[in-house]
Amino acid sequence: MGGKVVRRYLADAHRYDRGRGWSRVADLPRPVVAAPSPAMADASGLSVFGGDDGSQVGGAPEKHRGFDENIFRFNLKTGSWTIHGESPAPRATVPLTRRGSSWVIPSGEVRPGVRSPEVWSFSPR
Repeated sequence: MGGKVVRRYLADAHRYDRGRGWSRVADLPRPVVAAPSPAMADASGLSVFGGDDGSQVGGAPEKHRGFDENIFRFNLKTGSWTIHGESPAPRATVPLTRRGSSWVIPSGEVRPGVRSPEVWSFSPR
């Protein structure tokens, strides 16, 4: 577009099955970019926390309100996404790792270019 870089935020989702490869599943309710990853997974599905939905692109960085607090849950049985609650600390560009029966989000961006010193740990219900 006139030599200007334009970002396109996507909401599509794909699933990998050993032996069958990649297949497309239902789209997320809205784009989720740079969410803590990999997504939290268990036997019934996976959960995606926070991330950037692109709704604040182009605004002044100091006026950024932070990232999406919704937790999106993909149900393997129904093949659909739901909002499964809210994260008390929405982050982007950060790993999500398991420690025993808990999950940990160490640091991450609270808004573009601003990293948090906080470490969050939680146990799914």
